[in-house]
Amino acid sequence: MPSDVRDVQIAVESRYSIYLLSGTGDRRRLLASRRTQVGAAPHQELHDDYVAPSLSPDGSHVACIRLRNHGRYGRDVRVALPPEVIEVLIVRLADRAERLVLSTPDHGRGGAGVLGPVWSRDGRRVFFGAEGRIWVHRIGDERPESVATLPVSTRATRHYLRVVREGDRLVALLPGPSGSEDAIAEIDPATGAVTLLWSGPLSSSSTRDVDRPLPAPIAADVAEALFGSPEWPVLAPHPAPDRRVYFFERFRQGPLGRRWIAGYDRATGTEFEVRTMWHTFWWE
Repeated sequence: MPSDVRDVQIAVESRYSIYLLSGTGDRRRLLASRRTQVGAAPHQELHDDYVAPSLSPDGSHVACIRLRNHGRYGRDVRVALPPEVIEVLIVRLADRAERLVLSTPDHGRGGAGVLGPVWSRDGRRVFFGAEGRIWVHRIGDERPESVATLPVSTRATRHYLRVVREGDRLVALLPGPSGSEDAIAEIDPATGAVTLLWSGPLSSSSTRDVDRPLPAPIAADVAEALFGSPEWPVLAPHPAPDRRVYFFERFRQGPLGRRWIAGYDRATGTEFEVRTMWHTFWWE
């Protein structure tokens, strides 16, 4: 592990809770998934789950998605269930104070169709996608502002937003419903213009991996924003401030499977392991 990234901190999701993870592998739970029993059977429960975390540039806040009242109910539940809701939150780490930015019905989609929040480079704005639109929330404002229209497949689950290095351009990964036709779009928050940059399959074998090398038409700065780097692309990277190192999730399925956070050092071209987040003893 590179010694100069040991103090880097990122916000990561594990089992629908959010942790603050350092480059040394030390972790601290920030937001814990909550369960509420609604029936007699153990699986009849509602979940309040946290996903898609994004740590502010100064490390003081986390923006994330909260999936409210999700879960598996079973057929014999005879109670009135509250509606499933998607909430965009900003949480102050010092005291865990929550700021609700947007709330929208989920309609049983499990959070699909929402692009998790991402901070601007200066930490003054948070961008996210919901209800077929791109929104910006300026810190201190009462409400977010819709800045672009961006239809998103309600079946896609791995799409996300990123800010390109210079800080005034947004790019979005928009996988197709089948996972075989992906798209990359650029969004100009100032004008609302949406430009399709590329479309095609990112993976020839798995919807959880990206082929190496990336397709040539994807520009280097866009590849860095969305995938960490053109030479070692991954899904949903968490870059260090200087972007020389970025972190991402790895998984292994099977009876002795696990999920862990790994990193990639662009200077040396090496991948390293940071921490195992959890083990599983069943096929996912």
